[in-house]
Amino acid sequence: MVPENELERLNILYSFGLIGLGKMPELDVFAEIACRITECPTSIIAIMEKDSQRIQSCIGIDLDMVDRKNTVCQYTLMGSNPLMIKDTFEDPRTSSNPLIQAGHIRFYAGVPLLDDRGYALGTLCVVDYHSNILTDTQLTELEKLAQAVVTVLLAKRKQNQASYFKEILSVTQNMICVLNEDFSIKEISPAFADSFDKPVKDLLEGDFFELLNITDQQILTKLKSVKTNADEVQVKTVSILNDDNKIIIDWHLKHNKENKEIFAFGRNITKENAEKIKLEISERKFRNFFENGIGLMSMHDLDGNILEVNEKGRKALGYDLAEVTSLNLRDLVPEVNQYQINPYLERIETLGEDSGMMVMKHKNGEWIYWLYNNMLEKDPQGRQYVVSTALNLTERIVLEKDLLTTKQILEQTSAVAQVGGWEADLANNKIFWSGSTRNIHGVNKDFIPTMENVFSFFDPVDSEFLAQSFQNAVSTGEPYDFELKLHKPNNENIWVRIKGIPEFIDGKCDRVFGIIQDIDQSKNLYLDLGMQEAMLQTFVNHVPASVAMFGNDMNVLALSQQWKDEFNQHNISDKKHLYDLFPEVPAYRKEIYSKALEGIPYKNTK
Repeated sequence: MVPENELERLNILYSFGLIGLGKMPELDVFAEIACRITECPTSIIAIMEKDSQRIQSCIGIDLDMVDRKNTVCQYTLMGSNPLMIKDTFEDPRTSSNPLIQAGHIRFYAGVPLLDDRGYALGTLCVVDYHSNILTDTQLTELEKLAQAVVTVLLAKRKQNQASYFKEILSVTQNMICVLNEDFSIKEISPAFADSFDKPVKDLLEGDFFELLNITDQQILTKLKSVKTNADEVQVKTVSILNDDNKIIIDWHLKHNKENKEIFAFGRNITKENAEKIKLEISERKFRNFFENGIGLMSMHDLDGNILEVNEKGRKALGYDLAEVTSLNLRDLVPEVNQYQINPYLERIETLGEDSGMMVMKHKNGEWIYWLYNNMLEKDPQGRQYVVSTALNLTERIVLEKDLLTTKQILEQTSAVAQVGGWEADLANNKIFWSGSTRNIHGVNKDFIPTMENVFSFFDPVDSEFLAQSFQNAVSTGEPYDFELKLHKPNNENIWVRIKGIPEFIDGKCDRVFGIIQDIDQSKNLYLDLGMQEAMLQTFVNHVPASVAMFGNDMNVLALSQQWKDEFNQHNISDKKHLYDLFPEVPAYRKEIYSKALEGIPYKNTK
């Protein structure tokens, strides 16, 4: 892959003497700064020739030349803007690249080295071994560094290394300085000086430690150790500015024994540190919320693998901390409900959220009902996972089922007993009838009882009486209990018992509730028995014979007038028992009476 101006570009490389160049140590500082800016372990500065990419400087990798067809930088040359590939294993341009595969390179960011006419001489790139992403600021810094590299390349035989470094200092936003071995400041970047609100000239030859206001002896000792340490020294310093604000700098120092200089690269991490503290506080709050949530809080991936479960959730499910991370949703959902898992995972991946009711198994097999609300999130590596919050509704659902069963039993019992319930809600002026009450009245489910029509099922006199009793209950709190005839819409008339009980709240009747019972059969039976008893009593009273009726207890039930006259027993109000009437009854007569009570008749034939 070559740009449209490839021929002109190659001609410029020849004219500038940039073809066939070997390693250029003077460019190492740029490669190192590129790593610092982007926090990537590897950077490369290279010229792109016709068939190969020749490396001028590299950090973190040892390369001299790469076949052009195997480079990622060939794509960077196609434009004038930075090219960033977050994950080379996923990008079609690089996923099958043998260099990428062999080096396990997962991230690439490169900028073209453009001359003043816009021709790309080569590239400055950084790579990492895991997927990554640079901020806009980092990409901008990388472009500015590329400009400085171009300047060095074009003037490599005319300028010394100090001028190159000054160019870097003028374009970078990082805190860079060159120190003498006594830690006096030799060179300093404008960004460094600006951070301390001082001009560059006022800081030259000044003491590095005094500028940073370092008083911590451990930090001072570590900074000074750079002169005897072959490796770079990394340390963080905290400086107090004039306005009492703090500036936190992450320093990397390297001693150059040949030049007797110390190169110091600093990155202002004040805002980053504040954001890190905020993030830590936020994460701590989330962790506290996660662990102490009132219900089940958990996380799982889009394959259903459980990532984490809070303490209350683990306790509710019966698992310990070591067990939960080896579980899958399929281990927790009852077998009969597992057909719901794949549709759920597809929904939440598509919509980003899902809510509803789910059933999970306790470790002992007991079912637990949860009301859940789940959200799809991404971790810093871009991997999707689900955060789930759920409330345990098992007890409520069991109670609801028990209540429903109880309600059904009560309704069936009411239907068998022919008893219905009713309620008059005075606050909302509404009447409630149970199903049995509707059946007793002979109306269908669509009938709406009101204060105006509930009394219309009785004849005018009973209707008025019942309405007055209802109003009296509302006014005085006196309950009522009556037996009345009810007229059904189908012209059937039945006896009913109506009972009303008022309920008062804060001295005011809020509702009246009660029952209505179909007593037609028992009432009619009672009336028939009463009529028959009256007829029997009339018969006994007026029969022209001596007739006496006694109960099982030998108490008087009925006596004919002729019996009273014959035995002279006209005043027996205080004597109900046969033996009280006739104390001298002989034993054999008593035996006759006892046998009669047993059903053995006796007839006097004498």
